Amino acid sequence: MDAQLLEKIRNKYSAANVAQVTAANAAIAPLEAGDFRDWPEYRQVAAIEGFFAGENPYCAPREGTIGRQVTIAGRDYDTFCGYNYLGYNGSQAVEKAVIRALRRHGSSASASRVAGGECDIHRELESALAAHLGSEDTIVTVGGYIANVACIRFLMGEGDLILFDEYCHNSLIEGCASSKARRMQFHHNNLDHLEKLLASQRNQHRRALIVVESVYSMDGDIVDLARLVDIKRRHNAYLMVDEAHSIGVLGERGRGLCEHAGVDPREVDILMGTLSKSLASCGGFIAGSRALTGLLRYIAPGFLLYSAGIPPTSCAASLAVLQILATDNSQVLKLQQNAARFRAIARELELDTGLADTTPIVPVMLGAAGDSVEKMAWVTRELFRRGIHVVGITYPVVPRNEARLRFFLTAEHSEDQYRRALTLTREVMREILEVQP
Repeated sequence: MDAQLLEKIRNKYSAANVAQVTAANAAIAPLEAGDFRDWPEYRQVAAIEGFFAGENPYCAPREGTIGRQVTIAGRDYDTFCGYNYLGYNGSQAVEKAVIRALRRHGSSASASRVAGGECDIHRELESALAAHLGSEDTIVTVGGYIANVACIRFLMGEGDLILFDEYCHNSLIEGCASSKARRMQFHHNNLDHLEKLLASQRNQHRRALIVVESVYSMDGDIVDLARLVDIKRRHNAYLMVDEAHSIGVLGERGRGLCEHAGVDPREVDILMGTLSKSLASCGGFIAGSRALTGLLRYIAPGFLLYSAGIPPTSCAASLAVLQILATDNSQVLKLQQNAARFRAIARELELDTGLADTTPIVPVMLGAAGDSVEKMAWVTRELFRRGIHVVGITYPVVPRNEARLRFFLTAEHSEDQYRRALTLTREVMREILEVQP
């Protein structure tokens, strides 16, 4: 192995590489290690649980699968909280595949893939993902969050530059923050701002990485991929696209943003995705060149090193969905039709859908009906009482004064369902303004 690479790994990940105690942090007064109930943050948790008092749609244990409906505490709800976009979670094809894998491989990989946990179904899934996306190779790990953190943290370091969209998912931001690279955010989907930053900063850094999402999970809008590819070429930068919410969603065959935008997937240096949405399982992956996946496979902590392999049953579920998508895109087209119709009805009802664009993630902005946490929680609870399972989101998850209800559409939803949900949403928003103007 190259001596410089070995030295980089040693410096970046050695146990000795810890923050030095400075005069500033040495002078901080220690707090008593008391009960967690005494923490100020816990008071927020207690207030939330007290408000809902047994009618809490957040973290509500469900019975069965989640699709167009969900059962909670024995009651059926029309749900818009899950990203079982294509409806394959719970399908017979996926169920049979999981049972076969369970009988053949057991319920766990039982080791890291590097040291005994590798199963043939791991490689089968990686090959199927690469074929679906049009990438040279993929590597699968146990979760989407760790895939982002581990990938960025390993690839970028001191002397490098990362430019990321201000609305990027927390996993991307945490990966950037832990990398030791210089970090700069650009205004959401403002590629002019990105270009200005690159023009002024690129030549002062060793490597540069642009980080974006294909579909932004709080707003449902997409990025201009063709222009991004042009920008990264002209500024000698790498491009990473998080496709968590676009695989199975965008493109005629559900191949993601590249298919939707007409861009060769090989033009994107790092494609990230998850198995937990359209692919009916749980896990994360990185797609790209074999050189990239080789680095992550054998050297990057958190991917295959220091982590158990993804369970074979999880691989089987996603592999079954990919096998369906190879010949049948009917659920993809149905999902896209539902999403378009939902957005149209919302606008007919004069509901503000924010930045939503061509995707099955549609926010309904609460405006004055959500200008406090209490109002947002009241709207969420009232809809739950009326049989609609959708949750409100407010600061700090989204910007201040932009509280919203976030609706996830699936291929299984009916127009009657989402028309009723939107009509009730409008009613409840009007009611809260009468009660608490």
